Amino acid sequence: MPGKILLYVSARQASAVRWRAGRLAWCREFTNDQDGWAEFSSLLLSHPGTPVYLLVDAVEEDYRNEILPHAAGAARREMLARKLRQFYRATPYRAVWPQGRDADKRRDDRYLFTALTNPELLRPWLEIVQTRRAPLAGIFLLPMVSQQLLGSLQVRASKLLLVSQHSGGLRQSFFQDMKLKISRLTPLEVPGSQTMTTYAEEIEKTRFYLNSLRLTTREERLAVCVLDPSGTLGELCRVLAADPGLQCLPIDHATANSRLGLTTAILAGCPNAFHLAALGARPPDISLAPAALTRGFLHYRVRLVLYGVGAAAALAGAIWGGANLYLAGAYRQQSSLLAARTRQQDALYLTAARHFPDAPTSAERLLKAVEAAQRIRQQRPSPQILMEVLSQALEAHPSIELDRFQWESGAAPPVPGDGGRPERALSQHAQIGYIEARVSPFDGDYRAMLEKIESFAESLRKNPYVTQVSTVALPLNVAPDSSLAGTTAEGAGAPAVASFKLKLVLRQHQ
Repeated sequence: MPGKILLYVSARQASAVRWRAGRLAWCREFTNDQDGWAEFSSLLLSHPGTPVYLLVDAVEEDYRNEILPHAAGAARREMLARKLRQFYRATPYRAVWPQGRDADKRRDDRYLFTALTNPELLRPWLEIVQTRRAPLAGIFLLPMVSQQLLGSLQVRASKLLLVSQHSGGLRQSFFQDMKLKISRLTPLEVPGSQTMTTYAEEIEKTRFYLNSLRLTTREERLAVCVLDPSGTLGELCRVLAADPGLQCLPIDHATANSRLGLTTAILAGCPNAFHLAALGARPPDISLAPAALTRGFLHYRVRLVLYGVGAAAALAGAIWGGANLYLAGAYRQQSSLLAARTRQQDALYLTAARHFPDAPTSAERLLKAVEAAQRIRQQRPSPQILMEVLSQALEAHPSIELDRFQWESGAAPPVPGDGGRPERALSQHAQIGYIEARVSPFDGDYRAMLEKIESFAESLRKNPYVTQVSTVALPLNVAPDSSLAGTTAEGAGAPAVASFKLKLVLRQHQ
Protein backbone atom coordinates (compact mmCIF):
# COMPACT_ATOMS: atom_id res chain seq x y z
CA MET A 1 0.00 0.00 0.00
CA PRO A 2 1.48 3.43 -0.92
CA GLY A 3 2.32 5.79 1.90
CA LYS A 4 0.34 8.78 3.15
CA ILE A 5 1.10 12.20 4.56
CA LEU A 6 -1.17 13.02 7.50
CA LEU A 7 -1.35 16.76 8.19
CA TYR A 8 -2.74 18.09 11.48
CA VAL A 9 -3.72 21.79 11.29
CA SER A 10 -4.72 24.05 14.17
CA ALA A 11 -4.79 27.83 14.64
CA ARG A 12 -1.34 27.77 16.29
CA GLN A 13 0.66 25.26 14.27
CA ALA A 14 0.64 22.19 12.09
CA SER A 15 2.33 18.80 12.22
CA ALA A 16 2.83 16.24 9.47
CA VAL A 17 3.55 12.53 9.84
CA ARG A 18 4.46 9.89 7.31
CA TRP A 19 2.20 6.81 7.38
CA ARG A 20 3.73 3.76 5.79
CA ALA A 21 3.29 0.01 6.24
CA GLY A 22 0.60 0.59 8.84
CA ARG A 23 2.72 2.76 11.17
CA LEU A 24 3.74 6.35 11.79
CA ALA A 25 7.27 6.74 10.43
CA TRP A 26 8.24 10.29 11.48
CA CYS A 27 6.69 13.54 12.65
CA ARG A 28 7.51 17.16 11.72
CA GLU A 29 6.00 20.33 13.14
CA PHE A 30 5.39 23.61 11.28
CA THR A 31 4.47 27.04 12.51
CA ASN A 32 1.41 28.68 11.01
CA ASP A 33 3.38 31.38 9.16
CA GLN A 34 5.49 31.89 6.06
CA ASP A 35 8.38 29.78 7.41
CA GLY A 36 6.13 26.87 8.31
CA TRP A 37 4.38 26.99 4.96
CA ALA A 38 7.72 26.94 3.14
CA GLU A 39 8.87 23.90 5.14
CA PHE A 40 5.66 22.09 4.37
CA SER A 41 6.06 22.87 0.67
CA SER A 42 9.56 21.39 0.75
CA LEU A 43 8.19 18.30 2.44
CA LEU A 44 5.65 17.72 -0.35
CA LEU A 45 8.36 18.37 -2.93
CA SER A 46 10.44 15.56 -1.45
CA HIS A 47 7.45 13.18 -1.56
CA PRO A 48 5.84 13.80 -4.98
CA GLY A 49 2.51 12.17 -5.70
CA THR A 50 1.90 11.14 -2.06
CA PRO A 51 -1.74 11.64 -1.00
CA VAL A 52 -2.44 14.11 1.82
CA TYR A 53 -5.03 13.56 4.56
CA LEU A 54 -5.86 16.82 6.34
CA LEU A 55 -6.99 16.75 10.00
CA VAL A 56 -8.43 20.01 11.36
CA ASP A 57 -8.57 20.98 15.05
CA ALA A 58 -10.16 24.42 15.41
CA VAL A 59 -12.58 26.38 17.54
CA GLU A 60 -14.58 27.34 14.45
CA GLU A 61 -16.44 24.04 14.18
CA ASP A 62 -20.16 23.53 14.23
CA TYR A 63 -22.22 20.40 14.99
CA ARG A 64 -25.98 20.08 14.60
CA ASN A 65 -28.02 16.95 15.30
CA GLU A 66 -31.13 16.70 13.16
CA ILE A 67 -33.92 14.14 12.75
CA LEU A 68 -35.33 14.07 9.20
CA PRO A 69 -37.97 11.94 7.47
CA HIS A 70 -36.62 8.74 6.06
CA ALA A 71 -35.82 9.03 2.37
CA ALA A 72 -33.62 7.33 -0.20
CA GLY A 73 -31.97 7.96 -3.52
CA ALA A 74 -32.20 11.33 -5.23
CA ALA A 75 -34.82 12.62 -2.78
CA ARG A 76 -32.47 12.01 0.13
CA ARG A 77 -29.50 13.64 -1.59
CA GLU A 78 -31.58 16.70 -2.51
CA MET A 79 -32.96 17.05 1.03
CA LEU A 80 -29.51 16.83 2.66
CA ALA A 81 -27.94 19.25 0.18
CA ARG A 82 -30.71 21.77 0.85
CA LYS A 83 -30.17 21.46 4.61
CA LEU A 84 -26.41 21.93 4.23
CA ARG A 85 -26.89 25.11 2.23
CA GLN A 86 -29.39 26.31 4.78
CA PHE A 87 -27.06 25.73 7.73
CA TYR A 88 -23.68 26.64 6.23
CA ARG A 89 -23.77 29.13 3.38
CA ALA A 90 -20.44 30.81 4.09
CA THR A 91 -18.15 27.78 3.99
CA PRO A 92 -17.48 25.07 1.39
CA TYR A 93 -16.14 22.69 4.06
CA ARG A 94 -19.31 21.01 5.25
CA ALA A 95 -20.69 17.50 5.46
CA VAL A 96 -23.57 15.45 6.80
CA TRP A 97 -22.93 12.26 8.77
CA PRO A 98 -25.68 9.57 9.03
CA GLN A 99 -26.20 8.50 12.65
CA GLY A 100 -28.72 5.70 12.19
CA ARG A 101 -32.50 5.69 12.50
CA ASP A 102 -34.80 6.80 15.30
CA ALA A 103 -36.41 4.22 17.58
CA ASP A 104 -39.99 5.47 17.32
CA LYS A 105 -42.65 4.16 14.96
CA ARG A 106 -41.80 6.55 12.14
CA ARG A 107 -38.19 5.35 12.05
CA ASP A 108 -36.87 8.75 10.98
CA ASP A 109 -33.20 9.21 10.06
CA ARG A 110 -30.71 10.84 12.42
CA TYR A 111 -27.98 13.05 10.94
CA LEU A 112 -25.06 15.06 12.26
CA PHE A 113 -24.48 18.20 10.21
CA THR A 114 -20.97 19.56 10.68
CA ALA A 115 -18.78 22.22 9.11
CA LEU A 116 -15.60 24.25 9.50
CA THR A 117 -16.92 27.79 9.70
CA ASN A 118 -13.51 29.45 9.16
CA PRO A 119 -12.31 28.48 5.66
CA GLU A 120 -9.40 30.91 5.90
CA LEU A 121 -7.65 28.59 8.37
CA LEU A 122 -6.97 26.02 5.64
CA ARG A 123 -6.30 28.37 2.72
CA PRO A 124 -2.44 28.53 2.88
CA TRP A 125 -2.09 24.77 3.45
CA LEU A 126 -4.47 23.85 0.62
CA GLU A 127 -2.71 26.25 -1.77
CA ILE A 128 0.58 24.44 -1.10
CA VAL A 129 -1.09 21.05 -1.68
CA GLN A 130 -2.52 22.22 -4.99
CA THR A 131 0.74 23.87 -6.05
CA ARG A 132 2.70 20.66 -5.43
CA ARG A 133 -0.05 18.65 -7.18
CA ALA A 134 -0.40 16.36 -4.18
CA PRO A 135 -3.64 14.35 -4.20
CA LEU A 136 -5.91 15.54 -1.38
CA ALA A 137 -7.76 12.54 0.06
CA GLY A 138 -10.06 14.57 2.28
CA ILE A 139 -10.54 17.09 5.07
CA PHE A 140 -11.57 15.62 8.42
CA LEU A 141 -12.43 17.25 11.74
CA LEU A 142 -10.59 15.87 14.75
CA PRO A 143 -13.81 14.77 16.58
CA MET A 144 -14.80 12.74 13.51
CA VAL A 145 -11.51 10.82 13.77
CA SER A 146 -12.08 10.46 17.53
CA GLN A 147 -15.00 8.15 16.81
CA GLN A 148 -12.66 5.89 14.85
CA LEU A 149 -10.07 6.18 17.62
CA LEU A 150 -12.42 4.90 20.32
CA GLY A 151 -12.98 1.73 18.34
CA SER A 152 -9.24 1.15 18.00
CA LEU A 153 -8.71 1.79 21.73
CA GLN A 154 -11.56 -0.62 22.57
CA VAL A 155 -13.24 1.95 24.80
CA ARG A 156 -17.01 1.55 25.05
CA ALA A 157 -19.71 3.31 27.05
CA SER A 158 -23.28 4.32 26.35
CA LYS A 159 -22.39 7.95 27.15
CA LEU A 160 -18.75 8.96 26.97
CA LEU A 161 -16.80 12.21 27.12
CA LEU A 162 -13.41 11.99 25.36
CA VAL A 163 -10.81 14.48 26.67
CA SER A 164 -7.50 15.12 24.94
CA GLN A 165 -4.85 17.88 24.97
CA HIS A 166 -3.57 19.33 21.68
CA SER A 167 -1.67 22.35 20.48
CA GLY A 168 -5.01 24.03 19.82
CA GLY A 169 -6.20 23.54 23.41
CA LEU A 170 -8.31 21.10 25.42
CA ARG A 171 -10.63 19.04 23.23
CA GLN A 172 -13.83 17.52 24.68
CA SER A 173 -16.04 15.31 22.46
CA PHE A 174 -19.26 13.68 23.64
CA PHE A 175 -20.42 10.31 22.24
CA GLN A 176 -23.78 8.66 22.71
CA ASP A 177 -23.92 4.97 21.80
CA MET A 178 -20.41 5.47 20.35
CA LYS A 179 -21.65 8.12 17.89
CA LEU A 180 -20.40 11.70 17.93
CA LYS A 181 -22.95 14.27 19.11
CA ILE A 182 -21.05 17.46 19.98
CA SER A 183 -17.44 18.59 20.47
CA ARG A 184 -15.86 21.59 22.19
CA LEU A 185 -12.33 23.02 21.98
CA THR A 186 -11.06 25.28 24.78
CA PRO A 187 -8.01 27.25 23.58
CA LEU A 188 -4.99 27.56 25.89
CA GLU A 189 -3.44 31.00 25.97
CA VAL A 190 -0.13 29.63 27.23
CA PRO A 191 0.27 25.87 26.69
CA GLY A 192 1.09 24.09 29.90
CA SER A 193 0.01 26.92 32.19
CA GLN A 194 -3.43 25.46 32.89
CA THR A 195 -3.71 23.36 36.01
CA MET A 196 -5.57 20.07 36.39
CA THR A 197 -8.17 21.89 38.44
CA THR A 198 -8.86 24.19 35.49
CA TYR A 199 -9.25 21.18 33.24
CA ALA A 200 -11.70 19.66 35.71
CA GLU A 201 -13.67 22.87 35.73
CA GLU A 202 -13.89 22.82 31.91
CA ILE A 203 -15.13 19.23 32.05
CA GLU A 204 -17.75 20.23 34.63
CA LYS A 205 -18.93 23.06 32.34
CA THR A 206 -19.29 20.57 29.51
CA ARG A 207 -21.26 18.29 31.80
CA PHE A 208 -23.69 21.10 32.66
CA TYR A 209 -24.04 21.86 28.95
CA LEU A 210 -24.91 18.22 28.22
CA ASN A 211 -27.52 18.32 30.96
CA SER A 212 -29.05 21.43 29.40
CA LEU A 213 -29.28 19.66 26.05
CA ARG A 214 -30.86 16.65 27.83
CA LEU A 215 -28.15 14.40 26.47
CA THR A 216 -27.36 13.41 30.07
CA THR A 217 -29.00 13.74 33.47
CA ARG A 218 -27.62 14.71 36.82
CA GLU A 219 -28.25 11.23 38.20
CA GLU A 220 -26.22 9.51 35.48
CA ARG A 221 -22.56 8.70 35.95
CA LEU A 222 -20.61 10.09 33.01
CA ALA A 223 -17.59 8.14 31.73
CA VAL A 224 -14.64 10.43 30.96
CA CYS A 225 -11.85 8.94 28.78
CA VAL A 226 -8.63 10.93 29.16
CA LEU A 227 -5.97 10.52 26.43
CA ASP A 228 -2.61 10.93 28.15
CA PRO A 229 0.17 9.89 25.74
CA SER A 230 2.83 11.96 27.53
CA GLY A 231 1.79 10.99 31.07
CA THR A 232 1.08 14.61 32.15
CA LEU A 233 -2.66 14.24 32.85
CA GLY A 234 -2.50 11.65 35.60
CA GLU A 235 -3.46 14.23 38.19
CA LEU A 236 -6.64 15.03 36.23
CA CYS A 237 -8.16 11.60 36.91
CA ARG A 238 -7.47 12.02 40.63
CA VAL A 239 -9.27 15.34 40.59
CA LEU A 240 -12.21 13.91 38.66
CA ALA A 241 -12.43 10.96 41.07
CA ALA A 242 -13.62 13.34 43.77
CA ASP A 243 -16.89 13.75 41.87
CA PRO A 244 -19.05 10.57 42.26
CA GLY A 245 -20.89 11.43 39.04
CA LEU A 246 -17.73 10.99 36.93
CA GLN A 247 -15.74 7.89 36.02
CA CYS A 248 -12.24 8.50 34.67
CA LEU A 249 -10.77 6.10 32.08
CA PRO A 250 -7.11 7.03 31.40
CA ILE A 251 -5.36 5.92 28.20
CA ASP A 252 -1.58 6.14 28.67
CA HIS A 253 1.35 5.40 26.36
CA ALA A 254 1.44 1.70 27.35
CA THR A 255 -2.16 1.22 26.25
CA ALA A 256 -1.49 3.18 23.05
CA ASN A 257 1.52 1.00 22.30
CA SER A 258 -0.44 -2.25 22.73
CA ARG A 259 -3.63 -1.19 20.90
CA LEU A 260 -2.36 1.31 18.33
CA GLY A 261 1.20 0.14 17.81
CA LEU A 262 2.67 3.55 18.72
CA THR A 263 6.22 3.59 20.00
CA THR A 264 7.45 5.78 22.82
CA ALA A 265 9.57 7.83 20.40
CA ILE A 266 6.57 8.64 18.20
CA LEU A 267 4.41 9.54 21.21
CA ALA A 268 7.10 11.86 22.56
CA GLY A 269 7.69 13.63 19.23
CA CYS A 270 4.07 13.87 18.08
CA PRO A 271 1.45 15.16 20.56
CA ASN A 272 -1.37 14.29 18.14
CA ALA A 273 -0.18 10.74 17.47
CA PHE A 274 -3.38 9.08 18.72
CA HIS A 275 -5.67 10.79 16.23
CA LEU A 276 -3.16 10.71 13.37
CA ALA A 277 -2.70 6.95 13.84
CA ALA A 278 -6.48 6.46 13.74
CA LEU A 279 -6.69 8.63 10.61
CA GLY A 280 -3.93 6.66 8.88
CA ALA A 281 -5.40 3.28 9.76
CA ARG A 282 -8.97 4.07 8.72
CA PRO A 283 -10.10 7.49 7.54
CA PRO A 284 -13.73 8.45 8.26
CA ASP A 285 -16.25 7.81 5.53
CA ILE A 286 -17.33 11.49 5.55
CA SER A 287 -15.04 14.27 4.34
CA LEU A 288 -15.57 18.04 4.44
CA ALA A 289 -13.61 18.59 1.21
CA PRO A 290 -15.57 19.62 -1.91
CA ALA A 291 -15.40 17.30 -4.90
CA ALA A 292 -13.24 19.80 -6.80
CA LEU A 293 -10.44 19.46 -4.23
CA THR A 294 -10.45 15.65 -4.15
CA ARG A 295 -10.59 15.10 -7.91
CA GLY A 296 -6.82 14.55 -8.02
CA PHE A 297 -7.11 11.85 -5.35
CA LEU A 298 -9.79 10.11 -7.42
CA HIS A 299 -7.39 10.05 -10.40
CA TYR A 300 -4.66 8.80 -8.07
CA ARG A 301 -6.81 5.86 -6.96
CA VAL A 302 -7.75 5.04 -10.55
CA ARG A 303 -4.05 4.94 -11.44
CA LEU A 304 -3.40 2.61 -8.52
CA VAL A 305 -6.16 0.30 -9.69
CA LEU A 306 -4.80 0.30 -13.23
CA TYR A 307 -1.28 -0.36 -11.96
CA GLY A 308 -2.60 -3.18 -9.82
CA VAL A 309 -4.51 -4.72 -12.71
CA GLY A 310 -1.45 -4.39 -14.96
CA ALA A 311 0.81 -5.96 -12.34
CA ALA A 312 -1.67 -8.79 -11.80
CA ALA A 313 -1.90 -9.37 -15.56
CA ALA A 314 1.89 -9.37 -15.87
CA LEU A 315 2.22 -11.79 -12.97
CA ALA A 316 -0.46 -14.04 -14.42
CA GLY A 317 1.30 -13.93 -17.81
CA ALA A 318 4.63 -14.78 -16.20
CA ILE A 319 3.11 -17.69 -14.31
CA TRP A 320 1.34 -18.90 -17.43
CA GLY A 321 4.50 -18.61 -19.51
CA GLY A 322 6.55 -20.41 -16.87
CA ALA A 323 3.96 -23.17 -16.68
CA ASN A 324 3.99 -23.52 -20.46
CA LEU A 325 7.79 -23.73 -20.52
CA TYR A 326 7.75 -26.34 -17.79
CA LEU A 327 5.08 -28.40 -19.55
CA ALA A 328 6.88 -28.07 -22.89
CA GLY A 329 10.06 -29.41 -21.32
CA ALA A 330 8.17 -32.24 -19.68
CA TYR A 331 6.43 -33.10 -22.98
CA ARG A 332 9.73 -33.09 -24.85
CA GLN A 333 11.27 -35.38 -22.28
CA GLN A 334 8.27 -37.70 -22.40
CA SER A 335 8.32 -37.70 -26.22
CA SER A 336 12.02 -38.61 -26.26
CA LEU A 337 11.38 -41.44 -23.80
CA LEU A 338 8.47 -42.80 -25.87
CA ALA A 339 10.53 -42.58 -29.08
CA ALA A 340 13.33 -44.56 -27.42
CA ARG A 341 10.85 -47.20 -26.23
CA THR A 342 9.31 -47.39 -29.73
CA ARG A 343 12.73 -47.99 -31.28
CA GLN A 344 13.43 -50.67 -28.69
CA GLN A 345 10.13 -52.44 -29.40
CA ASP A 346 10.72 -52.24 -33.17
CA ALA A 347 14.13 -53.85 -32.69
CA LEU A 348 12.63 -56.64 -30.55
CA TYR A 349 9.88 -57.21 -33.14
CA LEU A 350 12.37 -57.46 -35.99
CA THR A 351 14.44 -59.93 -33.97
CA ALA A 352 11.39 -62.09 -33.25
CA ALA A 353 10.08 -61.79 -36.82
CA ARG A 354 13.20 -63.45 -38.19
CA HIS A 355 12.15 -66.70 -36.49
CA PHE A 356 8.49 -66.63 -37.57
CA PRO A 357 7.40 -69.46 -40.00
CA ASP A 358 6.26 -68.47 -43.46
CA ALA A 359 2.60 -67.40 -43.46
CA PRO A 360 0.21 -69.23 -45.81
CA THR A 361 -0.91 -65.92 -47.22
CA SER A 362 -0.17 -62.25 -46.86
CA ALA A 363 -1.03 -60.22 -43.76
CA GLU A 364 -3.37 -58.07 -45.80
CA ARG A 365 -5.48 -61.07 -46.85
CA LEU A 366 -5.55 -62.40 -43.29
CA LEU A 367 -6.81 -59.02 -42.08
CA LYS A 368 -9.55 -59.00 -44.71
CA ALA A 369 -10.60 -62.54 -43.76
CA VAL A 370 -10.82 -61.64 -40.08
CA GLU A 371 -12.84 -58.54 -40.86
CA ALA A 372 -15.22 -60.54 -43.06
CA ALA A 373 -15.69 -63.13 -40.32
CA GLN A 374 -16.48 -60.41 -37.82
CA ARG A 375 -19.05 -58.86 -40.14
CA ILE A 376 -20.67 -62.26 -40.75
CA ARG A 377 -20.77 -62.95 -37.01
CA GLN A 378 -22.42 -59.60 -36.37
CA GLN A 379 -24.94 -59.60 -39.23
CA ARG A 380 -26.03 -63.26 -39.90
CA PRO A 381 -27.87 -65.43 -37.34
CA SER A 382 -26.57 -68.82 -36.19
CA PRO A 383 -28.19 -72.31 -36.52
CA GLN A 384 -27.63 -72.79 -32.79
CA ILE A 385 -31.29 -72.13 -31.93
CA LEU A 386 -32.49 -74.72 -34.48
CA MET A 387 -30.09 -77.30 -33.09
CA GLU A 388 -31.29 -76.62 -29.52
CA VAL A 389 -34.94 -77.00 -30.60
CA LEU A 390 -34.22 -80.35 -32.36
CA SER A 391 -32.18 -81.61 -29.39
CA GLN A 392 -35.06 -81.00 -26.96
CA ALA A 393 -37.63 -82.66 -29.25
CA LEU A 394 -35.44 -85.70 -30.07
CA GLU A 395 -34.68 -86.22 -26.38
CA ALA A 396 -38.43 -86.42 -25.68
CA HIS A 397 -39.01 -88.91 -28.61
CA PRO A 398 -36.33 -91.63 -28.60
CA SER A 399 -38.09 -93.51 -31.45
CA ILE A 400 -37.31 -90.62 -33.84
CA GLU A 401 -33.88 -90.76 -35.45
CA LEU A 402 -32.47 -87.71 -37.24
CA ASP A 403 -30.99 -88.36 -40.66
CA ARG A 404 -30.32 -84.85 -41.87
CA PHE A 405 -31.31 -81.21 -41.25
CA GLN A 406 -30.95 -78.11 -43.38
CA TRP A 407 -30.85 -74.52 -42.01
CA GLU A 408 -31.60 -71.41 -44.04
CA SER A 409 -31.74 -67.72 -43.09
CA GLY A 410 -33.33 -65.00 -45.22
CA ALA A 411 -36.61 -63.89 -46.75
CA ALA A 412 -39.33 -66.52 -46.69
CA PRO A 413 -42.92 -66.41 -48.03
CA PRO A 414 -45.86 -67.15 -45.74
CA VAL A 415 -46.44 -70.83 -45.18
CA PRO A 416 -49.93 -72.25 -44.51
CA GLY A 417 -50.48 -73.37 -40.94
CA ASP A 418 -50.29 -77.00 -40.04
CA GLY A 419 -52.83 -79.02 -38.15
CA GLY A 420 -55.77 -76.79 -38.93
CA ARG A 421 -54.13 -73.67 -37.52
CA PRO A 422 -54.71 -70.29 -39.26
CA GLU A 423 -52.07 -68.93 -41.58
CA ARG A 424 -49.43 -66.63 -39.99
CA ALA A 425 -47.31 -64.17 -41.95
CA LEU A 426 -43.57 -64.50 -41.47
CA SER A 427 -41.11 -61.63 -40.89
CA GLN A 428 -38.99 -60.37 -43.72
CA HIS A 429 -35.89 -62.18 -42.36
CA ALA A 430 -36.66 -65.65 -40.97
CA GLN A 431 -34.77 -68.79 -40.00
CA ILE A 432 -36.07 -71.97 -41.68
CA GLY A 433 -35.11 -75.54 -40.92
CA TYR A 434 -35.80 -78.73 -42.92
CA ILE A 435 -35.68 -81.94 -40.90
CA GLU A 436 -35.28 -85.39 -42.47
CA ALA A 437 -35.86 -88.18 -39.92
CA ARG A 438 -37.37 -91.66 -39.54
CA VAL A 439 -39.31 -93.73 -37.08
CA SER A 440 -37.19 -96.60 -35.83
CA PRO A 441 -37.97 -99.38 -35.31
CA PHE A 442 -40.84 -99.62 -37.80
CA ASP A 443 -42.83 -102.87 -37.81
CA GLY A 444 -45.35 -101.89 -40.48
CA ASP A 445 -47.91 -100.36 -38.12
CA TYR A 446 -48.70 -97.13 -40.03
CA ARG A 447 -51.19 -95.81 -37.51
CA ALA A 448 -48.60 -95.98 -34.71
CA MET A 449 -45.96 -94.52 -37.02
CA LEU A 450 -48.18 -91.53 -37.92
CA GLU A 451 -49.00 -90.91 -34.27
CA LYS A 452 -45.29 -90.78 -33.37
CA ILE A 453 -44.58 -88.37 -36.20
CA GLU A 454 -47.53 -86.13 -35.16
CA SER A 455 -46.36 -86.22 -31.52
CA PHE A 456 -42.85 -85.20 -32.59
CA ALA A 457 -44.24 -82.31 -34.71
CA GLU A 458 -46.49 -81.15 -31.84
CA SER A 459 -43.46 -81.12 -29.51
CA LEU A 460 -41.68 -78.85 -31.97
CA ARG A 461 -44.71 -76.51 -32.17
CA LYS A 462 -44.75 -76.04 -28.39
CA ASN A 463 -41.20 -74.71 -28.38
CA PRO A 464 -41.24 -70.87 -27.87
CA TYR A 465 -38.69 -70.38 -30.65
CA VAL A 466 -40.91 -72.08 -33.28
CA THR A 467 -43.65 -70.21 -35.11
CA GLN A 468 -44.71 -72.80 -37.67
CA VAL A 469 -44.25 -76.55 -38.29
CA SER A 470 -45.41 -78.08 -41.56
CA THR A 471 -45.15 -81.58 -42.99
CA VAL A 472 -43.27 -81.83 -46.25
CA ALA A 473 -43.26 -85.63 -46.73
CA LEU A 474 -44.63 -88.73 -44.93
CA PRO A 475 -43.97 -92.43 -45.41
CA LEU A 476 -47.64 -92.83 -46.30
CA ASN A 477 -49.82 -90.52 -48.39
CA VAL A 478 -52.90 -89.85 -46.29
CA ALA A 479 -54.49 -87.25 -48.54
CA PRO A 480 -58.22 -87.96 -49.19
CA ASP A 481 -57.86 -87.65 -52.96
CA SER A 482 -55.03 -90.19 -53.23
CA SER A 483 -55.66 -93.65 -54.79
CA LEU A 484 -55.25 -96.87 -52.87
CA ALA A 485 -52.87 -99.49 -54.32
CA GLY A 486 -51.02 -102.55 -53.00
CA THR A 487 -51.54 -106.08 -51.73
CA THR A 488 -53.08 -107.48 -48.58
CA ALA A 489 -50.53 -110.19 -48.21
CA GLU A 490 -48.80 -110.11 -44.82
CA GLY A 491 -45.61 -108.09 -45.04
CA ALA A 492 -46.06 -107.36 -48.70
CA GLY A 493 -45.20 -103.73 -49.73
CA ALA A 494 -44.14 -102.55 -46.25
CA PRO A 495 -41.30 -100.00 -46.51
CA ALA A 496 -38.07 -100.88 -44.85
CA VAL A 497 -37.94 -97.52 -43.03
CA ALA A 498 -40.57 -94.89 -42.09
CA SER A 499 -38.88 -91.68 -43.25
CA PHE A 500 -40.52 -88.25 -43.11
CA LYS A 501 -39.61 -84.60 -43.66
CA LEU A 502 -40.72 -81.49 -41.68
CA LYS A 503 -40.30 -77.77 -42.21
CA LEU A 504 -39.76 -75.39 -39.24
CA VAL A 505 -39.98 -71.62 -39.20
CA LEU A 506 -38.22 -70.01 -36.21
CA ARG A 507 -39.02 -66.68 -34.55
CA GLN A 508 -36.87 -63.70 -35.38
CA HIS A 509 -34.75 -62.74 -32.30
CA GLN A 510 -32.63 -59.59 -32.06
